[in-house]
Amino acid sequence: MTSSIKGGCVCKQVRYEIAAEPVRMVNCHCRDCQQMTGSAFAPLLVFLAENARLSGEVRYYAVTSTRGSIVQK
Repeated sequence: MTSSIKGGCVCKQVRYEIAAEPVRMVNCHCRDCQQMTGSAFAPLLVFLAENARLSGEVRYYAVTSTRGSIVQK
């Protein structure tokens, strides 16, 4: 049985709970992730959406990556 992972935004407006093992674990070395973390990479866990429960108002915005792609965050 998997224990759940709980967390959320620092502002506490959005909270999440995931009750499943990640389907993938990766380290992203793109410039955007380097700038966001202040490190050489960002460790990321990937989960299936149906295993996640969100509460609060989630907001997204689009930025242009260093490669020119539109990225929604």
